[in-house]
Amino acid sequence: MIMESPYQGDALSNLTAQARGLVSVIMTGSARAGKEAELRAKADKLTLDLLKRAILFRERNKYEAALDAGCAALEVLHAIDRGEGKRAAQVLSDIGYVRRVLRMFPEADAALTKALELRRKLYAIDHPTVAESLDRLAMLKKDQGEFDQAEVLCMEGLRVRVNVLGEDHPLTGASKHNLAIIRERGAGGV
Repeated sequence: MIMESPYQGDALSNLTAQARGLVSVIMTGSARAGKEAELRAKADKLTLDLLKRAILFRERNKYEAALDAGCAALEVLHAIDRGEGKRAAQVLSDIGYVRRVLRMFPEADAALTKALELRRKLYAIDHPTVAESLDRLAMLKKDQGEFDQAEVLCMEGLRVRVNVLGEDHPLTGASKHNLAIIRERGAGGV
């Protein structure tokens, strides 16, 4: 038996079609009574499958496919919980990151800002995922030439990472590196 590669377009198209069909059922309320739990479990599994594909595509620099998978997952999450949960925050953060790479700056800004808002609402203020959102948004602002705002966001993310993870953690080091880049570029560096 030949296994289908997770990178093939047909596999992603099939998952996306399943997601849209499931969203339609959820949104129209056409599920039979008593099937809500089953529908939610199916939506949860489908969302996880789409997220795994989005991550695989992103790691292999297949950004358009990663964006398609992430957006399909977000559609399902919007149907389930209005896109207000922790998983939606992660998907929005990933979508924002990919859109930044693709230089879709306004769309990236909207996704990353929403992810940060959700994470601040769902997590303690000093939580690593809040720091991730701050860092991603800071780097987007840097790309847009908004160095003062980028520095403020990056410094806040660095503060969270130092408080939660410590000075020597690799993610703290990444925040320090990003802050140095922002400051260099903001000072007229290349």
